[in-house]
Amino acid sequence: MRYRNGLLAAVVLLAAVVARAAPLDPSSYAFSYQGQIVKDGQSPAGPCLLRFSLWDAESSGVKLGDVPALAAGPIAVTLDNGLFTVPAIDFGFDAEDRWLEIAVSCGDPGFTTLVPRQRVASTGGVPPGTVIAFAGRIQDIPNGWRLCNGDVVPRAGLYARLFGAIGTAHGSGDGSTTFHLPDYRGRFLRGVNNGTGRDPDVGTRTALNPGGFTGDSIGTLQDDVVGPHDHTISLVPSSGAFTDDAAGAGGTGGVLSTVPVRNTGNGIGSETRPKNVYVNYLVKY
Repeated sequence: MRYRNGLLAAVVLLAAVVARAAPLDPSSYAFSYQGQIVKDGQSPAGPCLLRFSLWDAESSGVKLGDVPALAAGPIAVTLDNGLFTVPAIDFGFDAEDRWLEIAVSCGDPGFTTLVPRQRVASTGGVPPGTVIAFAGRIQDIPNGWRLCNGDVVPRAGLYARLFGAIGTAHGSGDGSTTFHLPDYRGRFLRGVNNGTGRDPDVGTRTALNPGGFTGDSIGTLQDDVVGPHDHTISLVPSSGAFTDDAAGAGGTGGVLSTVPVRNTGNGIGSETRPKNVYVNYLVKY
């Protein structure tokens, strides 16, 4: 059987992506798709099954994702004189144009891939390497984003543009074909010093993973430390000697012995930290 991807699909798709389709949430990258299916010169009665995939080139290239996920099965659409509407498709768009490939089956044993692929115009999007704080759970991370958990991923294919943005700053992977994602789990983020002198210990900053950057560079790690500070100790004279109330030790002859002082009690924990709330840091690929 021969199918034709109607001109209406190309025209409406481009407009929908640029305008992000009024019925959809303007904060998302989802868009609606309208098209017309022509089979052997006629509009089939339907229903038909559709599969959408996103590619980085008009032909060949690398597949960036499927909607729906292949495990979820195809999308069933009803036809009106061959016309159909898919209300929401979301690949998590980035800052470059992409191409949409459509496979269709209208009562056939298999799927027919339509050619050519449809160009999907970028709306500006979020550039690869952007990091956001996500208030959702790991299992709810949107398309086009990865958890900043230090995973090792390929430098080519799906993560090529992310590698082009962050390189080996957070770790060099196997040194040739892979690299590390940032790992921000349980850590606070800090702006790079960039020679301003605001980080007095910048020279001690180490690589987050093997092969990563060090010193005054993006992606470097700094361990926790407590800066210089003073404690006031009350001393009470007793029989010609001084006794340290805080530590329970003292000296004689009016000379105070050196004694350690440790804070204990309410509000004292195993680290120095401000009040905080957990989020999941995500990186755009």
